[in-house]
Amino acid sequence: MVATDFSDCSSGAVALAKSMLRDDATKLTIITAVEPATHGLRIQTDEIHDKMRDQAQETLNNLIAAEFAGDSRVDGAVICAGAADAICEAASQRGVDLVIVGSHGTKGVKRYLIGSVAEKVVRHAPCHVLVVR
Repeated sequence: MVATDFSDCSSGAVALAKSMLRDDATKLTIITAVEPATHGLRIQTDEIHDKMRDQAQETLNNLIAAEFAGDSRVDGAVICAGAADAICEAASQRGVDLVIVGSHGTKGVKRYLIGSVAEKVVRHAPCHVLVVR
């Protein structure tokens, strides 16, 4: 499974996951998270949340179509949760062998205040995690 936020950092993770699709037995799920309407200090209406989820689904569908052109081994999911929680829960529910995540390389105060999704996934995922810089 590979997690994406559609950033340049996560595109490296998607590219690595693509290179690992070697045989018909290998399956790949690409997930992205949309934070719930009230998560941390973020407060938004249900309408805005629905639009964010729909936009994430469209972007994910476009990514899969562009990078994996009809490959039946690849599917995608938009999960409404905080990113690290979404990744770990999806890995657990889907029986994933490996999670691939990109890292933004956040340091200092910013990392302390908002944390690192990659670090949280490494600490809590039920399987191996590969972090791509």
